[in-house]
Parts: sequence; structure tokens; C-alpha cells
Amino acid sequence: MLEQNQKEGISLAVLIPLIWLLRAASRGVTYWLSPDMGAGINAVEVDYLKGSPIDRNFFIVLEVLAVAVLIFRRIDLKEFVRRNRFLLLLYLFMGLSVIWSGFPEVSFKRWVRTVGDLLMVMVLVSEINFTSATVRVLRVWSYVLVPLSVLFVKYYRHLGVSYDHTGIFEIWIGVTTHKNSLGQLVCVSAFFFVWVFFSRAFRMKLLDIPVMMLAVWLLNGSKTATSRTSLVVFLVGVGMLLLVKLAKTNVKVIRGVAWVLVLGFLLGNILTQHFAAMDLVPCIVQSTGGDPTFTGRTFLWDELLKIGQNRWLAGAGYGGFWIGSLGHQLWETFSWRPGQAHNGYIDVYIDLGIIGLILLALTGISTFRNIVRSIAFDSDWGRFRLVALLMIIIYNYTESSFVKPTSLLWIVFLLISVQVPEDLPDAAGKREFLFRNEDEDENYGESDELITVSSEEEDS
Repeated sequence: MLEQNQKEGISLAVLIPLIWLLRAASRGVTYWLSPDMGAGINAVEVDYLKGSPIDRNFFIVLEVLAVAVLIFRRIDLKEFVRRNRFLLLLYLFMGLSVIWSGFPEVSFKRWVRTVGDLLMVMVLVSEINFTSATVRVLRVWSYVLVPLSVLFVKYYRHLGVSYDHTGIFEIWIGVTTHKNSLGQLVCVSAFFFVWVFFSRAFRMKLLDIPVMMLAVWLLNGSKTATSRTSLVVFLVGVGMLLLVKLAKTNVKVIRGVAWVLVLGFLLGNILTQHFAAMDLVPCIVQSTGGDPTFTGRTFLWDELLKIGQNRWLAGAGYGGFWIGSLGHQLWETFSWRPGQAHNGYIDVYIDLGIIGLILLALTGISTFRNIVRSIAFDSDWGRFRLVALLMIIIYNYTESSFVKPTSLLWIVFLLISVQVPEDLPDAAGKREFLFRNEDEDENYGESDELITVSSEEEDS
């Protein structure tokens, strides 16, 4: 029986998403049981069509446990569907797209795995105090993986360090299998601790600062190879967190900045296409002396967009593009043998078509609106969600995490996208639960339905 911690409202059930998250942000169980398989470029690949039976059974057990917890808690599915209709429509379409995938069995297995990502998030948000439960899970997760990554990089280099095909460039991978995966891990961890530091709702623990410093050190990477995207995303995230803190509950400013960024990006692309024959971001990178092709990524994007036109509406099926000949044909052109688009939006387009992109965009817009409402009530968790959403949007410009099964940033995206009533403490020491119909007027005040429960009533 899962007994609740009455003081913090956290049950033992959080161990299920914690274990899932530890696996998602590191290596497969197969690799942990057989360290000699290596990692990075020297790794012995598991058959990507059949997968690892050990990992598959590991995920199935956790998914079954998560379903059992949710059944035990009697989740109001009707209300959950109403609040998260766009996200669930995206998942439904991902499942349907398995039908026209060239490898339906493999696509179905991957879809089941990413359903597991959603189940883990549902277990977390169904906790009595889900924000405290989430903070505890992320804290313990960081305490385990960040120091272990440092240990691997410094002292067990056959596990924590890889090299490129020339043997010249040293690449830190820590407990993961790739420098970009390590970049995601330490970016999320470091930002989480920065957010806790500025949060009014949560206090810093003794080990928070040391682990955060280790994460920043790993984020900087080796002298010859760094996950630049993760580093830039972290710095942008910290800057945006400070700005959001300054804005306090002024949601008009937040909305205004969002509109300026969107319209500025669209207008900038139009102008740079007209005057410089390139998109806005590559143009900015070139003006600062950087590589406007993002180390060859833009050439890959052009090829993928051309191929994607053949199945522009519904794509090649969930996870189906890179499995078969469509993706492998590109290996003849690109010597680095891409296994993803290095752009999350293009990956969604080639797998799920325009329909998938629209559903993803609707999910993001709905999430943003819900976040702004919570910030209007001075929610620290709302600020975390807002900045994390921006970081993931930026990350997916040159890397890919959207709809990827057991991808760390996809799980974080689900965590900030799933909409549930949030605890909103006010100055009077009471607790307010915001129950609001997403279709209602966006004005705050009389149109919001607030149920206030005093601490005495809550304890009774």
C-alpha cells in the first residue's frame, strides 16, 4: 500500500517515475549490465529493429506499476482529457500513424514507450503535492547522475569519455551515450537548481550548490567538444528566469514579450530571406563569425524537407522515417550518417507531417496559456514551466527531442505541458486551487472560479 507522507503529500509511488527518469537520462539497462559494450562512437550497437529485451521488460514493468498507481488513485479521466485534449490528440495521432509506418511493429513499440513517458508524468502530477514531489524527484535524480557523470569523466574514462573517428577529439559523455545527451542532463539539472535558488516556495538543500557547480562544469564540456546547444539554452534559460522574476505577476508584459518574439522571428526571417537569402538564425550566427550551416545541419534540413514533401500531410509514420531506406539513403550524402534531423520540428514533420506539427503547436499554445494563468497567481512552478518551455523550443532548432520516446527533454516537455489544478499559496496562509475552464474568458478576476480552503479545513 502506498502510504502518503502527511507532511509533504509525497508517496512512495514517486519512485516509479524517478527510476524511469534515471534510465531515460543515462544508458540502457543492457549497457549498465555489460559495461564492456562501451558508449559513444565506440559503443556496440543494440539491434535497433528488435531492441533490447532487457530494456523492453524493464519499461513494461514500470508502465504496469504506473497504471496500477493511477487506477488506485481513481484519476478523473474525463477532467484530465478536457484539460489536456491537444496533447492527447497528438498521442492518438502518433498511435494511428503506426498503421502507415514502413515498420509498424517497431513504431508501435516506440509509441508504447513514449506512452510510458506520459504515464510517469501522470503519476507525478497526481500526487497530493505534485510540485514538491516533482522537486524531490528532480533533486534526487540530479544527485545521482551528475556526480556519477563527473566520476566517469575523471576516473573511469573508458566509461565516461569517448573519441571521434579520428581519435583526436575528446568527448565527454558521462553516464549517457553521447555528448548531446549529457548536455541535456546537466542543462536540466543546472537550471533546476538555479530555479530552486530563486524560488520562494522551495529552499536550497546542502548539496544543491555543489551538484549545480558540477553540472555547470560538465556543461562546459571538454576542450575539444562541447554541446553548444545545451550551453546556450542554459544561459538563455537563466536570463529568462531573471526577467520572469522581475515581471512578477504582470502577465500583460509576458504576453507582450511572447508576441514580440514570435512576430520578430517571422519578420526577421522574411527580411533575411529577401536581403541575405538565408534564415534569421543562420544570418545572426554568420554575423558573429560562426558557422551558418551549423556544422552541415542546414544541408541535411534542405534534403529532409524535399523528401518530406512526398508525405507532407501525415508523414512516414511515428518513428518510421529513420528506420528504413528513406533515412539510410542520406548516409550516401552525409558521411556522419545522421539518425535524426538535428531539428525537432523537421523530425516531427517527416514522421507525422503537417498534422503532427499542428497538434504539437496547439499543445504548446495551450501550455503557454495555462502557464500564464498560473503566473498571474504568482506561481513559482509556473515560472519554471514558462522558461523550460522556451528552452525546449530553442533546443529543438538545432537538436531533436520532440515526441522521442524516453528522451529527457520530451519528458520535461510533458511535465510542463500536462495541465492539472495547481496549489497556489496566498499571503493569508490559505491554499487556493484554481479550477478554470480553458475556454473561458482570459480576463482574471471575476471570471476565475477560485475555491479557497483554509489550513484548518484541509487538515480536517
